[in-house]
Amino acid sequence: MVGKLRVANVANDVPILTAFYPSQGVEPRRHTRAVNWPDVRMLFHVETGGEEHDPFHDLSNASSSSRERRESLIGHLISDVHWVFLLQHRTFLYTLYINGDYLRVLRWNRAGIMVTRPVFYLDDPSVLPRLVWRLTHLTDEQQGLDTSVTRLQVGSEEYKLMNELARPNPILDIPCNEGLELPPFASSDPIPASTASSSAARDASHRLPPDDDPRVFQYIREDFRRSLESVWPRYCIKVGEEGREFLVAKPVGSSEELFGRGCNCYIAVDRATRRLVWLKDSWRPVDERSTPEGAVLKTFVGDPKMSAPTLICHGYVGWSGATSRGETSTGLDAGVNPSSARKETSSESPNAEKIATADDGRVIGVKRAREEDSEPEAKKRTRRATSQLPAYAQYRLAVKEVGFDLERFTSSWQLVRLIFECIKTHSRAWKEYGILHGDISEGNILICPTITRRKDGKGIVVWHGMLIDWELARFVDKDGKPIRAHTHKKPLLSWQFASLDAVRNPDKILGVEDELEAFFNVLLVHSVRFLRSTLPQRSVAPFVTEFWDTFKMYPDGSLECSDLKQKALKRGRLECNGVGDVLFCDDGYATVHPLNGLLLELMRRFQARYALLQWEADKRTESQFQPSPALPCPGPRVVLGELEAQHNILASGHQALPPVIPPLSPKTIELARSLQTHTAVIKLFSKWMINQEWPLHDKVGDRLPDDYVSTRRLVEVPAPVNAHQKREMARKRQKLEEGDIAGALRRQSK
Repeated sequence: MVGKLRVANVANDVPILTAFYPSQGVEPRRHTRAVNWPDVRMLFHVETGGEEHDPFHDLSNASSSSRERRESLIGHLISDVHWVFLLQHRTFLYTLYINGDYLRVLRWNRAGIMVTRPVFYLDDPSVLPRLVWRLTHLTDEQQGLDTSVTRLQVGSEEYKLMNELARPNPILDIPCNEGLELPPFASSDPIPASTASSSAARDASHRLPPDDDPRVFQYIREDFRRSLESVWPRYCIKVGEEGREFLVAKPVGSSEELFGRGCNCYIAVDRATRRLVWLKDSWRPVDERSTPEGAVLKTFVGDPKMSAPTLICHGYVGWSGATSRGETSTGLDAGVNPSSARKETSSESPNAEKIATADDGRVIGVKRAREEDSEPEAKKRTRRATSQLPAYAQYRLAVKEVGFDLERFTSSWQLVRLIFECIKTHSRAWKEYGILHGDISEGNILICPTITRRKDGKGIVVWHGMLIDWELARFVDKDGKPIRAHTHKKPLLSWQFASLDAVRNPDKILGVEDELEAFFNVLLVHSVRFLRSTLPQRSVAPFVTEFWDTFKMYPDGSLECSDLKQKALKRGRLECNGVGDVLFCDDGYATVHPLNGLLLELMRRFQARYALLQWEADKRTESQFQPSPALPCPGPRVVLGELEAQHNILASGHQALPPVIPPLSPKTIELARSLQTHTAVIKLFSKWMINQEWPLHDKVGDRLPDDYVSTRRLVEVPAPVNAHQKREMARKRQKLEEGDIAGALRRQSK
């Protein structure tokens, strides 16, 4: 029950914000107008200005100033709601919005906003109090709280456990430096007094498998300690059908947008083992053809050659038909009913749910594909349409490994080796399990330190490249075709690293060659950013922007990669305008770096691939212009004698015309087809890694500015001008010139 209302802030340029809090169990902050975000149950926004300033009113006839005002208001609303979703575990949130004499009820979730039509509440003064009374008497679940999550109270055993596991442990904590030798760990080693003081916090190694090393890398403990902020609430989350419990605090990574996947990642405490693990909580599209990431990782369990996360448990949350587009009945059956804008049915799976919008409600902020996450916020907010909300289900996954970003590599050889290991993992998943990853990017390749035991019992720290985020993986047959066909349009996800062909044809089914090109892009962007090269410091940011962030957009909406990127892959050379060839330098600043040879051979293969694709496209175009069957007529040789006699044409020396499209060389075809499997690329990496001497100190600091933000930049390509348009432009230009001449003559006459 919600029983406390407090004004949070008052300002001229933002709506008045009030918040509803539980009547019991929460002590409001006194003498302050700051919002107590972890305890908010509902928000109440009050605005003046009427229809002109209503952000949910039709914008088609609005003036520019009114449009800007509305976009600013919806931005404030989204920001407030985002804070609630960030500090709480919610499936949805109700807010009340009063604009002058009109009232709206808003229902927010990860799929979008459901908005009622405006109600003139002054006609019936009882409407507002009755609505507030009903909203405040809903259960926690009906108010949108995730009932599979329990908030931890300060001083509880779980709360103390998290504090104890965040403290440095001199016996169990080890550095992550690669090559570090470690003595054998004896299970009889004493537990430090600070840890042994709490029975709940004792690192119970007896719970672990016999071959599982209980030691923890220092960076994991430090990141977990940083997540225990005093202002951030702590929770116990249940994952999977068995309801395995994990303790979490502030996410170490979270989505910057309210709408969409809403992905939050945590370093969590597994209560079953007292170990620090990785937990991902997100919303994913529900489709009978989509495979949960945990189901993919489950197929890799027990395979030591797969450098992929080790699954602990996974599962959907509350698998009872509830998704982000519709939950169970809220009990608002009378008065102003915000849920009357939708009609829902429940079934055993979210796939069977139906939803419709009534005349008194609209669906706003519909979930977009992930490739649109980088669009400007203002553009996203104005993209509103009356449509049904898509089906998204909450999904959680827990894995053992906690890695760190690829950009923390220490040398070019290590960078190449880490990516090489991920390519081998990608190859094994494709060959042995029939799985294609589907989203190769720099964020999905992590460094995972491990302890490798030697024969003498000692251990050594070894870094491995780990391929993560198998959420978009699909099962394929031996020819690389999906086993289950996708009828929906496949989104282009990590657009920076997508192949040229995938950007040009976003509906195509990705193949091995597309994913290998994505690996190449990851290797190249880290090399440009962190390795010594002939590229001047001032040119690094423009080069990165042009090569990876810039795309050409044609009038029909289709996209292509930038000219710089296309030239590099189609010519097999890495060049920069005003600089020439981009080459990487060794420790002595000489351009004899083995990385140059590896990148050159990779680009030659991509050059051959696009030459073959262009040749096949030209052949298809040529076949469309073949002569159609016509009436029988005599051939040239029949009338050649008459032509020679009449026009003195010599018959000797005639040769057949060469084909319009010359064939490709066998070498080009061989290089292009070598990308259809991993074998040639793996051999190429092995050759350059083993047979060459690599520099050990060629990594420099990040050469991108600290304030650099990677944002997709679209360059519009104008439509081609036809003959009529050319004549019209020439006529107008001539008319202008004649007018200028006439004006000059008049001025001279004066």
